[in-house]
Amino acid sequence: MINHKYIYTFIIIIIIILFFYFFFNKNNQNQIRIDHFKNYPKIKIDLVYTWLDDSDPEWINTKNNYSEKILNIPGRSKSNIRFKNNEEMRYSLRSIYKYAPWINNIYIIVYDGHIPKWLNLNHPKIHLIWHSKIFPNPNDLPSFNSQAIECHIDNIPHLSEYFLYFNDDMFLGNDLHISDLLDKDLKPFFLIDKKASKPDFFLNKPTTGHNYAWHNVNLLLKNRLGIENKKEGVYTMHQGRLYQKSVMKKIKKLFHHEFVKTSKSKFRSKNDISPLGLISMVSLYSKYMNQKYCNSTYFKSLRKVKSKKELNEITNKIKKKKPKFICLNNFIPKKNLNLTSILKKLYPEKSPYEI
Repeated sequence: MINHKYIYTFIIIIIIILFFYFFFNKNNQNQIRIDHFKNYPKIKIDLVYTWLDDSDPEWINTKNNYSEKILNIPGRSKSNIRFKNNEEMRYSLRSIYKYAPWINNIYIIVYDGHIPKWLNLNHPKIHLIWHSKIFPNPNDLPSFNSQAIECHIDNIPHLSEYFLYFNDDMFLGNDLHISDLLDKDLKPFFLIDKKASKPDFFLNKPTTGHNYAWHNVNLLLKNRLGIENKKEGVYTMHQGRLYQKSVMKKIKKLFHHEFVKTSKSKFRSKNDISPLGLISMVSLYSKYMNQKYCNSTYFKSLRKVKSKKELNEITNKIKKKKPKFICLNNFIPKKNLNLTSILKKLYPEKSPYEI
């Protein structure tokens, strides 16, 4: 017959073991976070977004007026998908607050006068930056070219030396630490995902503004710096990436003509470069960045998603993988199909960056 005294004793021992396990594990995790910040005591990292309000009638009319004048520019995309706002940034900021609350200032570059209706402008970290505040040549405005806008990120007033750049369709899916972005010598990591598929547009003639921009980057790397990958060219993953403002300014001086030319393009064209792409590659090969493999990214083009079932499968995959970096790209709004159905499930908790 089983002695109940031994059973109770066994249960008490198990409870004590579990208590100490969770207590010390929690303290250990807290200590890791404390040690993490001790290693980077003076580092401040800002976050930069680009955003626009595609429902603004004045912006639509202005864009259409300029667009009609240059419809036949090679590399000029006739699609408006890149301008579509699905309130992704609201949920991107939720992910930042949840997984990287240490972020310093948050700068949102916008077409002059555009303000996200849900944004808490009274939050001390939030700063709206109009295009006119960073473009040195007012004749380049208005601009409807994200590549032109990215040429001038380093002109944001009071931008910190280190800044993380996000498009509004980029998110975090797990805790992000400064040590994920900077090595012990304070050089940004150039993150590479071994499992990420490489684009095939290097093998064919460029057709879009994006493809032309990267084609031009590769030509500059080959002709100016002697860097060449004959099979595929070089390319960065479409994800958040850390940059140094001082390094960006150095590289802009080296490729001054290309940055000026891209800044003048009101829409993407075959003469543009990918500014931050070029800066990333030159930084890597000039040892301003150090390469690091990161198998914690998730990129998905939602252009062809047609059902809620597909969206739910994507949601479940993200929840299971918990990648640090997520990009949900090229979503086209469809009847009874909304991107926020994913985002609300991934980030249900409101952040203080919202009203």
